[in-house]
Amino acid sequence: TTYFFKKYHKILSNFLQPQHSLRSLHFLHFFTNQATMASKIATLFALFKTAEGITDATQVMKAAKDNKVVKAAMTSSDSVKVFTHRRLFGKVGRSLFIGFEPLGDDAKGVGYILYPGALCEAEAYAPIARDMADKGYHVAILTPPMSVAITDLLFNLTAEVLDHWKNNVVSKWVVGGHSLGGVVASMRLGKDEDKMIKGLILIASYPNDDMSKVDAKVVSIYGSNDTVMQAKYPDGVHPNEKLQIEGKDKPTLSDVLPTSAKLVEVKGGNHTQCSYVDGLQGGDTAADCSFEYQMDIIKAETLLMLSSI
Repeated sequence: TTYFFKKYHKILSNFLQPQHSLRSLHFLHFFTNQATMASKIATLFALFKTAEGITDATQVMKAAKDNKVVKAAMTSSDSVKVFTHRRLFGKVGRSLFIGFEPLGDDAKGVGYILYPGALCEAEAYAPIARDMADKGYHVAILTPPMSVAITDLLFNLTAEVLDHWKNNVVSKWVVGGHSLGGVVASMRLGKDEDKMIKGLILIASYPNDDMSKVDAKVVSIYGSNDTVMQAKYPDGVHPNEKLQIEGKDKPTLSDVLPTSAKLVEVKGGNHTQCSYVDGLQGGDTAADCSFEYQMDIIKAETLLMLSSI
């Protein structure tokens, strides 16, 4: 497994460029619902071979080194327990998610599952998760294989989170994600097994399908300088050409969201400043606002969503 991931990580990163991400999502969504495990494995190899050489590789966006905010967020305290939940008994094997559990009597009974952006380390979102946990909300940041959120469609890490905090510890959930992570998060809404999910937070992201009729609270946060998002939404049009909405030849972001959805534009914000990472993400443009300004808006909107559930 380790050899497989190392050999094809570069190829997968090529495939996750904006112009190819929707194709990979449709593909994975199909075979995770229809195919047998043997055919899934065979098709994965075919996927990687097909993707080879499509574009230049994208480097993994690592959490900012020596960032005091990230380090503090990943450290347990008397009020919040920070832990890594693993495959076997929660203790052994590869990581499934990083948990932020409020302790004491202040827990709200509401949780937030955060899907990282493609090839972004989960720890880069820890300060967002920790701020919510400090206010009484359970939070899980998924740690998908190869740092690619779409693998949740295959491994269903979301179910691992729901199962971990069951028995009325958390009775309502919000899902959300950055970039491709938000696309995958949107695919959890409306599923029979996910009836506890009541809200969606899109951070520099978009839904893969028409969600205009979905009965859930939705907030979409995006930066005006986000050229990664603009590449996915050329001229404001949804990138899924097969998406058909009555009366809309070329549906936009607002067309595919519920009419009650809240759209929040961060003036001068970009794609990179949605997490605590080092460097500028490939294809992005430098922000015209401070990192703190953009992150404060993301945290505030996240808190508003959680408190409204």
